Amino acid sequence: MNLPDLAGTPWRAIILSEREGVWCLVDAIDYPWLVESNWNVWHSGRARWQLYAKRNVGVSRATVRMHREILKRADPRPEAEIARLVGDHRNRCTLDNRRANLRWTDHATNAANSGAFGSAPSVELVTAQLLAQLRREQPAILEDVPF
Repeated sequence: MNLPDLAGTPWRAIILSEREGVWCLVDAIDYPWLVESNWNVWHSGRARWQLYAKRNVGVSRATVRMHREILKRADPRPEAEIARLVGDHRNRCTLDNRRANLRWTDHATNAANSGAFGSAPSVELVTAQLLAQLRREQPAILEDVPF
């Protein structure tokens, strides 16, 4: 699997499935606590082409989605409110779990942000765009990083 070199950037990659070649993008600030758990890939039940980062907990193997865990830390809310909200990926890339791409929203807003099959950008495209932007804004940071 070819992961982008994110050294010196504010982001990190977490492998979800070596076999399937699936990884997700997270902020460097969240990386240390996220890698304490084993994350894997979940194929959305309603749209099998949507991939999410998740882990299973407890005897019942309940599913915990990474983007919701990040939102709980980045934008804490009362549990009763969280139970009514959806964690939305602003750019519709469900493997882009950077804080800037995540927001709490209601079901209607989340549904309005969905697109046609395959219309969401890939995590590879999002990462390439972020690296290109970083290179334009701070060229010295990425002098030796190929992409």
